[in-house]
Amino acid sequence: MRPVLIDLDGTLHDSAAIVTEALDAMVRDKLGEVHPREYYLRFVGPPLTETMKTLGGPERVDELVAAYREYYGARMLRTQLFPGMRHMLEVLDAAGVPMAVATSKTLTFTHRILEHQGVAHHFRAICGAPDSARNSTKATVVADALRQLEAQGVDISSALMVGDRKHDAEGAAANGLPTVLVTWGAAPESEYELAWRTVNTAEELTELLLDFSRGKVEPVLV
Repeated sequence: MRPVLIDLDGTLHDSAAIVTEALDAMVRDKLGEVHPREYYLRFVGPPLTETMKTLGGPERVDELVAAYREYYGARMLRTQLFPGMRHMLEVLDAAGVPMAVATSKTLTFTHRILEHQGVAHHFRAICGAPDSARNSTKATVVADALRQLEAQGVDISSALMVGDRKHDAEGAAANGLPTVLVTWGAAPESEYELAWRTVNTAEELTELLLDFSRGKVEPVLV
């Protein structure tokens, strides 16, 4: 069975409300700025250092990242899976599809959330940004996920990334992987052109991933 890599925020679980709430609190306290909550939706998904450079400038990245993690850490266990995604993981796992998480979220937070949601056991590998690394990118996380799967004997010669933002597609492409983008995340429609396919429901995604993993469809790297 061909392997599948899956993003978290905006793809597997609905973190927008939690992320924007934490960003809003951090920006108010650390930068003294007030924005509508919708202002922060564009920051759901991209690497955290990239977000903080935009919000506060390169010189304050470390300070703002640390502050955000405090605000987010106090809220993160309220994050919910998107409807149908728990069932999708159960179906794919039962079918023998090798799955890995590839997220820009830190490994500590990722493990805590997935364990809390009761879905961590579905994944052969859980990969995210190291807690102390400033320069982690989606491409490095995807590469790490592929290495871990290969070390377990999984054939990674044909793998697929599932995400919701351009960062997922770009990080996957840097490793030679095509991408499926889900439409229930925070991406503008203009980012969908980077994907091999887009899907609108968990049921549609489940069927597509089963077909891919069984070799019934051949993705194209855009």
